[in-house]
Amino acid sequence: MAPVLPIPVWGGPRAVLPIRRQAPWPAVAVPPRDPVPMQFIGVARDIRRHVARMAQDWGSRADALLEPFQGARSPGGAGPASYIPPEGAGAWQGSRADRGNNAALPRGASRRLRKVDLVRLFHGWKKLPASGRLGALTITLDADQVKISELRLYPGRIIRPRWQDCEDTLDVRQVRIALTTGGCAGEAVTLASVGLHALARRCERGSSGGLSPILADLQTLGAAYQRVLQGPNIFRVAVPGGEWVGIVLAGPDSRPQLTVRTFIGAAR
Repeated sequence: MAPVLPIPVWGGPRAVLPIRRQAPWPAVAVPPRDPVPMQFIGVARDIRRHVARMAQDWGSRADALLEPFQGARSPGGAGPASYIPPEGAGAWQGSRADRGNNAALPRGASRRLRKVDLVRLFHGWKKLPASGRLGALTITLDADQVKISELRLYPGRIIRPRWQDCEDTLDVRQVRIALTTGGCAGEAVTLASVGLHALARRCERGSSGGLSPILADLQTLGAAYQRVLQGPNIFRVAVPGGEWVGIVLAGPDSRPQLTVRTFIGAAR
């Protein structure tokens, strides 16, 4: 197994490009373009800050477990692999900003690992904070390998061509890691990116408030990823009380991702 672990370390601006397919706009009744009330923008920002704290807490603990299998930190001393830095975190800006969300990090064990190390990581990973995870953790341990898969929330930012500024987002990413006594490999792929505007619209127009229902609606986006890719570029994903509306774009790694632009409440 190649000792390479692409893990998203950067929540900075990411350029995205349209995936060109013939696609009609969805046949939905779009409400008038009234500004989002500031109170809901504030709620959306609070949710993103909460997610950033959860990602930081989970990431720092995950790094402690992964360190024996990694042996070295990322190029340029940028920091641990799965930790998501807060904005303005000094050395995290710059060299990491141009690597996108799936930067390749060379990994090699700094000492000879044994089966007991796999067992220790297996049990330790199951004790990591569940906050920030969407759905269940999938983790298996066999004779010589640990496999991990989970859907997680990360804070992010997105920028499109001709934009003068970037937009804060919540990213839904599929994390997969495989570890052996020879090292580790994995990836964290952005499935959906929800702009702050769309999140604020969900807070405003959704049928239920509170963090748990909103997280459930974000999980639905991740679950709908493969289905959406089979349809037109412009998509809508129904959730209780409304639907996410957005466009499929190519991320910095050229993989398609669901870029959510707004939320439309169900007709009452």
